[in-house]
Amino acid sequence: AWARFLRFFTPSLGVSEALRAGAAYVYGDRLESETERAAFDRELASALAALKLAVPGHGKDAALASELLRLAEPAPETLKDDEDSPFRVPLSALIPSKESTVLVLTPTTLRRIEAAYRAFAMRDYALLLGPPATEKSAIPKYLAAENGMPYLAVTMHPGIGTFELVGGFRPKVVAISAPSDVERIVKTRLAEAESSGDHSELIESASRIYKGDLNEVLTALRADLAGPRSKEAARRLNTLAHGLEYGASSLVWQDGYLTYAIKRDIWIAFEEINAAPTESQEFLNDFMRTRRLVITQKLGKPEVIEPRSGGRFMLWATMNPETDPNREVLSQTLKNRWRVKHFGDLPSFEQAEIIEKKYGLPTTEALALVQNFHKEMRRQARDRVIGDQWRDGYEINLRHLMRVARRWRYFVDQETEVGRPPDAKRRLFLLGREAYSVYGGMMRTDNERAGVYVQLDQALRLSGAGVRSASDLLVRPDLIEDLGDRIRIGDVELPKGKGGPFVPRPNPDYLADAAVYQRLYEYAKSLALGEPLLIMGDSAAGKTSDLEYLFFRLNMNLRYKNLDTDTAIEEVVGGYAAGRRRGEFVFREGLLPTAMEEGSGAFLDEFNLNPLVEWLNTVIDDGRLYLPERIVSGRPYLVAAANPPDPRYPGRVLL
Repeated sequence: AWARFLRFFTPSLGVSEALRAGAAYVYGDRLESETERAAFDRELASALAALKLAVPGHGKDAALASELLRLAEPAPETLKDDEDSPFRVPLSALIPSKESTVLVLTPTTLRRIEAAYRAFAMRDYALLLGPPATEKSAIPKYLAAENGMPYLAVTMHPGIGTFELVGGFRPKVVAISAPSDVERIVKTRLAEAESSGDHSELIESASRIYKGDLNEVLTALRADLAGPRSKEAARRLNTLAHGLEYGASSLVWQDGYLTYAIKRDIWIAFEEINAAPTESQEFLNDFMRTRRLVITQKLGKPEVIEPRSGGRFMLWATMNPETDPNREVLSQTLKNRWRVKHFGDLPSFEQAEIIEKKYGLPTTEALALVQNFHKEMRRQARDRVIGDQWRDGYEINLRHLMRVARRWRYFVDQETEVGRPPDAKRRLFLLGREAYSVYGGMMRTDNERAGVYVQLDQALRLSGAGVRSASDLLVRPDLIEDLGDRIRIGDVELPKGKGGPFVPRPNPDYLADAAVYQRLYEYAKSLALGEPLLIMGDSAAGKTSDLEYLFFRLNMNLRYKNLDTDTAIEEVVGGYAAGRRRGEFVFREGLLPTAMEEGSGAFLDEFNLNPLVEWLNTVIDDGRLYLPERIVSGRPYLVAAANPPDPRYPGRVLL
């Protein structure tokens, strides 16, 4: 791999720099310990210092470098509507928008983008590993947007298999909803039969409708097609069309995600690859070794496909550490077939730069929030100073910082829009309030919440904003105001829904007291900012009742599913069911795609009773759901409830 890097990049970098960059690209980027990486860099610098070159830029060749660059970045093809897509969308719809992939280009981020770009330039299939919220998913998506590449992000989960990745036979789903569909189906099958001279399949269905021998049946059929068409003729053709579509061919082949990406010459990412079962990971071994995919699932002669020569196909994978819950251990054989890139936590000053540039947080407050508060809370969670009594502990990362900053920006803008721009004291208060809401809201004991406040007060000097205790950071609304087309609770407004059969009916014994309104305010805030909401607490603590009451006041559908250990993902997203006609199958969509398109609520209760919830990552991150028939886009109000994973509640999985 190092030699390949040298051959490719020496014309643009020169041999000395290509040696250094290649060693870092192949060896250094794999190292997960900062100490190991520092030792590696010292050894490499020492070895390079001993290399004596008469000409420092030896090996540079601008013309050859330009030619290699053209090979690395072939011109994008003109994307037309992709009618053969199993997702019924044009390929151009899979290109991430630049607006949704904006990154703050810190020094570490730039180095990671460069490493990922070099992997693409040499078509080194790249495995990006590291803790959560370290830009593993964001950087390939950023490059796809910059290069105009269609990009499939497939979330791996414990239930995924080679059917989804390579392909398989699925029930045929046909929508015959108009006379034009009937005419098209019958005419197409008639033309195919006459072209091939094989009328057997056509006659098998037609002989049940038209009487006589082959010639008489074909004559009667052509007469019905020619028109004018009576009601009887239309009925005969409709029956024949359904027979042809649902009869002998009730199963059809559908390409899997990897097969589709190779054929269409696009990028694909396997998110959380080590969440997939071992057998689904290992099938990649032969493809990674040969760069060919052998499809034997069709039975008969195997089909062999491979990435297009000179094309732009690229395979990415991401994974959290193998010590995380519900993660498999990748074999060293499989891992070594990837170009491994370890993404560790960003330095504190770069995290501060991100929230400053992305959300406009003042530099002093951004640095104080990261260095004096977030970093310490992360250390306590990692060392189990907090969360030690829980099996899962707490995971604190950059996402929590981003959530605080995004909320701060939301409320600052909201107050400015109504003519009350907050002064410095008010801005500091809002920052403290939202930091306590995000970090304190995670904590499961009063002592841990008290510790969050102490650390936050020391970091931001909240006394300067008039805050004397944690209770000063809590919002205690007296009621939920009905404003006609929306509701208001505290300083949060939410638009009302359009009603529907799944609007919850409140429990007549439910009492909305001061503590309830305080909780509902926090829930409403998450929904207003588009955050998925997980409520964790003991049984009979009011988790379900609170959510049902909130959606009742919103007059919004809240589709509910109580998960258990046997729940299949089809129960949430949809699956195949028998239709009304013989041999007919229909895909009945589940609660999640409907909620996504309505922008209504989807409630998954007992969330940690089933590891398949990992499957929801792309819905949460990208607002996309991949179904066998189409891609669903939209962001529902995704809410969940769970008991904590402790001995009192057996069977809970660690999220």
